[in-house]
Amino acid sequence: MIDLAVGTSSGGLTVLAKFHQKWPVSHCASVFETLARRCFSTSGSALGKLKAVVKYITSDAMYDERFLEGALRENFPGHLFGYIPGTASGAKVALTATSGGNERSIFTNYNGSAQPTGYTVVRPENNEDEASLWQAARATTAAPIFFKPITVDGQEYWDGGLGFPNPIELAMWESTRIWDKNISRDVVISLGTGEASKDLPKRKTHSIQRLWTSFMDFLDGHTRYGDIRNGLDEQRRQDFFRLNIELPFPIRLDDVQSIPLQKEQIHLRPQGQLIEVATALLVSNFYFQLDTSPTYDGGFYLCEGSIRCRGIYKDIVNALTTLYQPDMEFVTANETLTSLDLQGCETNCHNIATLGAGHRKEDKRLSQIYAMERPENPELPDMFQITQKKVSG
Repeated sequence: MIDLAVGTSSGGLTVLAKFHQKWPVSHCASVFETLARRCFSTSGSALGKLKAVVKYITSDAMYDERFLEGALRENFPGHLFGYIPGTASGAKVALTATSGGNERSIFTNYNGSAQPTGYTVVRPENNEDEASLWQAARATTAAPIFFKPITVDGQEYWDGGLGFPNPIELAMWESTRIWDKNISRDVVISLGTGEASKDLPKRKTHSIQRLWTSFMDFLDGHTRYGDIRNGLDEQRRQDFFRLNIELPFPIRLDDVQSIPLQKEQIHLRPQGQLIEVATALLVSNFYFQLDTSPTYDGGFYLCEGSIRCRGIYKDIVNALTTLYQPDMEFVTANETLTSLDLQGCETNCHNIATLGAGHRKEDKRLSQIYAMERPENPELPDMFQITQKKVSG
């Protein structure tokens, strides 16, 4: 269902685990918590903090990277790029990193149409020199101060967040390298790592403090997402989603004692937006395909085609009916085209409905069809009583 997943820093580990390794979410959470406690085991005590400071002064890193590398080798064997026997092709994956001279780089499991401008795709000439999974994971998580950089094929790499605080913009750039740049993106989801409220300073700040605050704002993925969203028109904004949680206070990367708090904040978060995102993803599996060439008649184009499903129809419909009543329709802005058949296909039904629709000559959005769902749960917010989401195309 996800065609392209891009991750920065800890988000890079999430992308690798969920979309490349195809781990269940519960397994991802378990492994990541174990990894964090293993790497930052001494961060909570006063003695541990003192040791971290001393280590930083003597070796330019607060923590021993060998613990991180050992955990990554153990959980991410194999290579990121190349054929893996016995597996089916899945999502395209990219991990960000920052190389020497502050140059932005990405590790990918795919090839694009051309080398991009403004950042580099790490792709050695010899396939045997391709980065291992754990090396790509280590590169994107090499946070300055906390860990030393990693050297891959003679090049030094740091945390990708230094160049791509929020990789959503990179994901949009990469999608144009993989597919035709004129193809629209059905659903774009940005996952945050938590946002603490920013209180205005109650007294004057020094210039160095202001510079530090500005630098941290630059590295803030939530702020960067807002900048990107502001550049979208109203129609495109409907396809963009940001999932994040509010934190009572800023949490450091090595604060493993706050993991239970972060879990609690996730579970306490209202579910309305999650339902909206799930609906958008599920509905994007449907698309309109012309069966014959459009014919022009009396100021209208007559378009005959079918609504099809690119995934396993039964699984997608079952997921939709878990969220909504079995009363869903495909509609345009002016009319209902057909109902979604919930019983007609037992396994994988690609052809959902055949229909014809007339469009004026100036109407260029022939495939903009909407799926309407009516929720079964009367306790859901009013915004879900009638929900419209765009199908693919």
